[in-house]
Amino acid sequence: TRGLNGAVGLANAVARGDLSQTYKHSSNDEVADLVAAFNQMTANLKATAAVADAIAAGDLTVEAKRLSEEDRLG
Repeated sequence: TRGLNGAVGLANAVARGDLSQTYKHSSNDEVADLVAAFNQMTANLKATAAVADAIAAGDLTVEAKRLSEEDRLG
């Protein structure tokens, strides 16, 4: 389906390191849940990358926000 192809495209973009992509899926089904999870993952990775960029630029005042107890990057 078109929605699943969009989700796969988003996952592939993230796998390549492209965090600028999002995908909108308007149905109310499992594909919409998957797309929402991918979009949230992308947003979280983008925020983590912004913290890493700030630290790399010498700003040691930034703090990584921990997303959960299992968060290895925050």
